Amino acid sequence: MRKLICLAITFALLLCTVTASASFISKDTVKEVQKALNDAGYNCGTPDGVAGKNTKKAITDYQKDNGLAASGIIDDSLLRSLGLSGGESSSDPEPAGKSSGIKTGDYNYSTNSKSSIKNGNKGVYSYRTTGGTYYNYLIVDFDEGYVYSFADGNGDETCERVKIASGDLNSVMIITYHDGGDEWSYGLHFKWKNQPDHLIFQEESGFETDFYSTDLMNAIKLRDSRKIINY
Repeated sequence: MRKLICLAITFALLLCTVTASASFISKDTVKEVQKALNDAGYNCGTPDGVAGKNTKKAITDYQKDNGLAASGIIDDSLLRSLGLSGGESSSDPEPAGKSSGIKTGDYNYSTNSKSSIKNGNKGVYSYRTTGGTYYNYLIVDFDEGYVYSFADGNGDETCERVKIASGDLNSVMIITYHDGGDEWSYGLHFKWKNQPDHLIFQEESGFETDFYSTDLMNAIKLRDSRKIINY
């Protein structure tokens, strides 16, 4: 009986903790999160400021796909990942993309607007792999004419910069590495035409790697902390 009472008290304390955490999230913030998740491809339904079943599932799925703790609740890390105001650092935010002057557009993973992002031929896009022990990142920068490739979590502090040779992401964009007398190419394209949130990185052998949209400002911050190697 004493064990059951202790378990009941522990559960009640946990419930109070979750409730207290959720109470700090305003209805307007919930609505902004719902809009951002819908835009990122995680269906919350109509943004109404109420964190119901669909919203909690969308939050959990997004957190899992973006390397966050899958709590299913709105917290500081989720807000930062979605590029929304709020969170612990919101009162004194670090200037976004300060070394490059880049600012996001209508989505947190690109500088493009809703109307231009699906074209895959201008602006800047950021993508990341999911799963595994570390992440691989791609920043596709049509404005500069380069693709940046780097890893995070494996101890590698370098970033490869490769010139865009031809094409666009709706068909196939070609990048070609030059290392001494050697050359090799890769193809990049949207998984589905006009749907820019899922990118395919294809090797000459035909092997493909899936990349998914990720916060551009965070990707740029990681890139700028690395040594750039030109190919």
